[in-house]
Amino acid sequence: MKSIFVLALICFLSYSCTSSKSATPAELEALQTLVASRKFEIKSDWANPMATNALMSLQKAGLFPVGSSANSVSLLGNPNYLRIKGDSVFADLPYFGEVQSLSYSNDGSGIQFETLLEDYEVERNEKSQNYKLKFKAKGRYESFNVFLTFFPNGRSSMRISGTKRNSIEYTGEVSSLKTERE
Repeated sequence: MKSIFVLALICFLSYSCTSSKSATPAELEALQTLVASRKFEIKSDWANPMATNALMSLQKAGLFPVGSSANSVSLLGNPNYLRIKGDSVFADLPYFGEVQSLSYSNDGSGIQFETLLEDYEVERNEKSQNYKLKFKAKGRYESFNVFLTFFPNGRSSMRISGTKRNSIEYTGEVSSLKTERE
């Protein structure tokens, strides 16, 4: 438990330090344009699940990739995305964590949805020069609350809470959708 607190503190300090760097006017304008366009994609390079006893057991058994742990899983080489295109949102993200469900589906175990955005909100933080977005999305068998933070340097943080699973956080890169996709 103490190691989880230390890791959380390190993550918080890392984000605080990176977001305190003053962004250039060009970076700020690019971020504002990206958010206003509602046409972007996030590709995550790390997943940070809630470290539960079950995940700790998997870690002790050596079932995580090299360099990963129960609360920090590398997604390098693992295709994933969250896309917003207008009023629609598309996601295909790997999930690491516990699912609380009595029903079974053959959808796979990841977070997947293709739906309209619900309760979409954007907030600009002048002090930290980032944008916070939040919305709801419905998957086939589950509803999700999604919280995004975009930084001027192109980095992103995404936290997703599902109705049938523990929340998980992803970090990665946000970029503009340049070609026609889903």
